[in-house]
Amino acid sequence: LHIGNYLGFIKSFVAFQNDLSITRRVLLIADLHSISTGRQEPAQLRLNTLRTLAALLACGQSRLPEHTELMWILGSAATVASLSSLSQFKDKSAWYPEGVAPVGLLTYPLLQAADVLTYRATHVPVGDDQTQHMELVRHLATKFNLRYRCEFFPVPEKISGACARLRSLRNPSVKMSKSDTDTKSRIELVDTPELTTAKIRKAVTDFESRVTFDPEQRPGVSNLVTLFSLFSGLTVEQVLKQADGIDTLAFKGKLAELINSQLAPIRERFSQFVGDERELERLLQYGEERSRPIAVDTLKEVKGIVGMR
Repeated sequence: LHIGNYLGFIKSFVAFQNDLSITRRVLLIADLHSISTGRQEPAQLRLNTLRTLAALLACGQSRLPEHTELMWILGSAATVASLSSLSQFKDKSAWYPEGVAPVGLLTYPLLQAADVLTYRATHVPVGDDQTQHMELVRHLATKFNLRYRCEFFPVPEKISGACARLRSLRNPSVKMSKSDTDTKSRIELVDTPELTTAKIRKAVTDFESRVTFDPEQRPGVSNLVTLFSLFSGLTVEQVLKQADGIDTLAFKGKLAELINSQLAPIRERFSQFVGDERELERLLQYGEERSRPIAVDTLKEVKGIVGMR
């Protein structure tokens, strides 16, 4: 998990967690999604699942086959054209030679839809980069209800965090992404303070030393200003006022200091959780036991509606 995930989604979910008016919250670890781009080493996949859980606790999707069963049923309401036209598929399929992109890359949004609709969710906190996929979820819920003349699935609302889409530290023309092979392009929640500082100091800017905000003409510096704004709670204008009279190198130093101070409690808790694999496994099992009855009930009703039982 990187700071874009934290600012765009995790902080919103923490707010949901503390809102006593919300009766049910479901948070999954998308390990099925993680294999959509091709082969994953089993040991690494298991380690990543536990580390992701530890990171989320600091701030088991595949254990519930109901997700993939519902995905198959929802797939009958989708088209190849609609899935292949989504921006994320077009961007990520370009990584592969023509005709070699994994099928999982195309059907990834269907699984996302199943993740949401399995629990008949009404609100979904996601980053701005998931807007198209959320529109697909809403479309599939609506189409299912119309096709079978029912009001079974709620049409869920997207809840956006305050975070604008963050840009890569190495190439500000693209968004910050966990899929980027260049690890210097993003700041992980569990990076050391030294590594965080090094990544920010090496962040691509330009030849002008002043700190200004112009996403079109100066995307690199503007990305750093956005980061400072999001972590400090200041407006962009207030950040620029504070940065008046210092150059981009000094500003990078202040930004690194700010991010490290904000992430310090998360990193400390992560180190405690990640060292206790037995407790992480217990929590995964607990989550599975709580989620399964909901998933089983939804799938049973869906099968009844479509005539499978």
